[in-house]
Amino acid sequence: MSEFEYQILDKDKKIEILNGQLTELEVQHFSLAMSEPNRLQAETDQYVKWQQSISQFEAAIVKLRREKLKLENG
Repeated sequence: MSEFEYQILDKDKKIEILNGQLTELEVQHFSLAMSEPNRLQAETDQYVKWQQSISQFEAAIVKLRREKLKLENG
């Protein structure tokens, strides 16, 4: 995270915001996971695009979890 000094947002509010963002990302990931195309029936491009989307959500979730952990511990 940047070194910008927030004057209104305290640690608890930042954690609350991160929790909201994490919740939204996990909901979207779950919804996308429920629509996984069948590898055998789907066209290769369709499955690859789905897999890339899942990977992007997972990377974003991991990044936010790390940021939240740093904020909680530091």
